[in-house]
Amino acid sequence: MLGLRAGLLGRLHDPAERLIVRLAGVHALCPRDTCALALADADHPAAGTVLAGGRVRPLDRLTAGHLRAWLQARHARWPATANPHLLINRSTGGGVRPVSRG
Repeated sequence: MLGLRAGLLGRLHDPAERLIVRLAGVHALCPRDTCALALADADHPAAGTVLAGGRVRPLDRLTAGHLRAWLQARHARWPATANPHLLINRSTGGGVRPVSRG
């Protein structure tokens, strides 16, 4: 499983996709919990935790790094967005809806 996940991460270049793979594959977050994550749930990646599904989950260093990379990319793409969700895309960056599971 570790090799499969590493191979998948090697083919992904989008920071959001890499973060999603880590959250699902390592931290066992289901799509519903991943889509529902708010910025406030992952506001301090340096602390090494994320609040998901009502539980504080410790992050490994690699996932925390992917989280930091996504937060930087998110801010660069949508610097003035009011969307409170951690994961946003072209469809949701201008609003306040979460991303869909698709």
